[in-house]
Amino acid sequence: MLCVYNIKWVGGIAVLLDNLKILFDPVKLAPFRPDFILVTHAHRDHFKKEVLESYRDIRVYMSEPTARILYGHQIPDYVEIVENGVEFKGVEFKLYDSGHVIGGKSVLINSDEKIFYTGDFCSSVRIILEPLKEIKTDILIIEATYGAMPYIFPNRRRLYKNLIKKVAYYVDTLGYAIVGARSLGTAQEVIALLSNTKRKFNLYVDPKVYKMTRIHFEYDYVKADYEKCPSFKPCIKEGVYITGMENALKLRKKGYEVIICTGLSATWNDFNSLTLSSHEDLNGLINYVVRSKAEKVYTVYGFKRDFAQILKNMGIKARQI
Repeated sequence: MLCVYNIKWVGGIAVLLDNLKILFDPVKLAPFRPDFILVTHAHRDHFKKEVLESYRDIRVYMSEPTARILYGHQIPDYVEIVENGVEFKGVEFKLYDSGHVIGGKSVLINSDEKIFYTGDFCSSVRIILEPLKEIKTDILIIEATYGAMPYIFPNRRRLYKNLIKKVAYYVDTLGYAIVGARSLGTAQEVIALLSNTKRKFNLYVDPKVYKMTRIHFEYDYVKADYEKCPSFKPCIKEGVYITGMENALKLRKKGYEVIICTGLSATWNDFNSLTLSSHEDLNGLINYVVRSKAEKVYTVYGFKRDFAQILKNMGIKARQI
């Protein structure tokens, strides 16, 4: 019989059962030797290659798209590709698409008590990916990237409409538009949206976005028409140049008009920014907690302290890790 006796942050999320040490998304070496390691997705705040390499004598589980993004076609022997779940030492780990990025997974541990770790997730309907399903659980470990005010976003239809409108404006007035978004996750949403509008836009993407996008649409069968731009400078062509967040901010400093898509812009009061994000907003996080029926909630990442307090004020047993 397995009982949870500790859930904590150790440079990754540790779930310690009576006879099984589980580690999710390690970015530092844990102060113990884990038995089971899983990387939920390929954003750099959820893995470090050198840490995973240090655990090469332990199986490290991840989805195939995540492994492709991390390692290309040279996937190490210690990486185990898993899609829907795995059983390890008598414990069932069931995986669900997180709706965050391609290959992103949330995981349900079927022990004495059900433990569900969302990883980064989106339960809203998007033009790409399937949203995270509603999972009933005893214990919920939930990300809190936007778990505070003022991170409440407009509905996606409105965001999509506004993005198309802004892109069309710049294409009509300048001959081109520049859109910045996170290279893995939101950039593919922008590409899919602009590939499926009534108006035809020529889309050009920077090298990093191109790499992520090729892998994404191998697994997510949505129409996407785009070309690779050979550098991180905007292609001097009529159409739309899509680039990652870091480069987008650099281009803004150089004087370019750049439309930026990120939930962070909820605090920017910026005309050329949209809160289009691959994360849930505050309301989405609260709704997911309530619908999970969890008896205990652990918050992690982002505004974890604020979100735990919001849940406590609602009468929900919660704490940050």
